[in-house]
Amino acid sequence: MSNLKSKDHKPKGESKMKTKIIPVILISMLAMIFAININAQPPKGDKDKKTPMMMGKIFDKLNLTDVQKDKIAKLKTDFQKKMIDLKSNLQKDMVDLKALRNKDDVTRGEVIASVEKVNKVKNEIALALANHLMDVREILTPEQRKMVKDHFPGMMDGMRKHKMMERFGGRR
Repeated sequence: MSNLKSKDHKPKGESKMKTKIIPVILISMLAMIFAININAQPPKGDKDKKTPMMMGKIFDKLNLTDVQKDKIAKLKTDFQKKMIDLKSNLQKDMVDLKALRNKDDVTRGEVIASVEKVNKVKNEIALALANHLMDVREILTPEQRKMVKDHFPGMMDGMRKHKMMERFGGRR
């Protein structure tokens, strides 16, 4: 018998470890994907709640000047276009992450890289939303800002209170 180890020889426990780690990774990915998909749908019902959909109503009460309306309309259009691109990127990255679960030889590095890619896009979405809200805020007069603050407490500094971040995939 030869003292040389064959290429297929693995130290004791390595194959057992792999058989334990892979299901754990797959279950974790499934749980993560399930949690993300649950939050992908906007909340239904509770029409009395102040949500981002009501922003149009508050803007009607602000007595915006024509210049303010034009600036806000342009910001809104630009923001919506940017969100289309970012949401598309997020959906593609989520599809890639889901595809990993069908892979027999998935590696830790692949999973981590895919999760980091998803989180990077989520971060871009959150930053785009924060910048958009600040851009709109800067157009408003101090009195108009107070009115917005009174109707939507925490909107500019604690957006998660109104689930604004969740609508754009920013839940963490």
